[in-house]
Amino acid sequence: MAILASGIISEFGAYYVKGSQGEKNLLKKLYQDAQFDSLFSYLPTEDTIVRNVRVSSTAVLQAFQKAFTPAGDVAFDPEPLVLDKIKADGTIYPDEIEESYIGFLASNNLDRKEWPISRWWIEEVFIKQFIQDIDLNGYSAVRVAPTAGTAGVPSAALNGFKKQIQLKVAAGTTNVINTGALAAANTDFVTQMETFVGAIPDLVRNRMEIFLAMSPANALKFKRGNRSKYNLNYNQQEDVSAFVDFPKIKVVGVDAMVGSNKVWATDKRNIVLAMKRPTQAVQLESVDRMVKAYTDHWRAYGIVDGRYFYTNDLENT
Repeated sequence: MAILASGIISEFGAYYVKGSQGEKNLLKKLYQDAQFDSLFSYLPTEDTIVRNVRVSSTAVLQAFQKAFTPAGDVAFDPEPLVLDKIKADGTIYPDEIEESYIGFLASNNLDRKEWPISRWWIEEVFIKQFIQDIDLNGYSAVRVAPTAGTAGVPSAALNGFKKQIQLKVAAGTTNVINTGALAAANTDFVTQMETFVGAIPDLVRNRMEIFLAMSPANALKFKRGNRSKYNLNYNQQEDVSAFVDFPKIKVVGVDAMVGSNKVWATDKRNIVLAMKRPTQAVQLESVDRMVKAYTDHWRAYGIVDGRYFYTNDLENT
């Protein structure tokens, strides 16, 4: 990351004149918050792999007889979740802004990391960009081993949640509900999602706080279709994100799923964000007249028990 100040130098001149300008004149871009992370239950860990064990059993009930006739088995199956280590590195040369319109962020201190530009860069750009990159790639990213000495890209930094779903589907340890291609018409789409949710066993729907995740575009299609199909305004049912027959289940539009036709449903307690060394702290160093910043931690999005996770038959490979 570098400071690209040529534009303001070209427009306002290669000099700094003290005036009324300040941080209010720095029009920052709108950054994405950690929406995707908020869907998951937080699981702190000191390990780089989380080892859960799925317990299952078979029937023991039988008609009475005097003879002892044992029946039923209990099985223990591993449910590992491997964490990926991610990072953000950046450098700036604060001197590049000293002779410019934003020279108020410079300082007479020889230690460049103490300059206001360094603090502003970390708080207003570096960390916010890191959070946004995670949020927009937490679903679809697929980890690719880095090339030594070459900066990687966000989409290859870790295995996102979609990859975890695909692994569960391939292993046959979760539930696939066939939808086929998603309906184009709003009301048809609502009917399709009602069929999907209706296929979830009553026991699960009644015992768990289920939500249905999908792309923002498909979530909007559901809301419009729900309003049209049931004329909810007349029924005084204002929450068009909820299913009429299953009002506790709501549709959630997930920004990280833009462009996807995957839908999935579960209880928040059944999906976790495992993190080792979770922090937003940034190490800041001065190297000659350059300022370096870096941060890193381990993370993984995972499904605790695939028996209570439901997804459609699209994008599973």
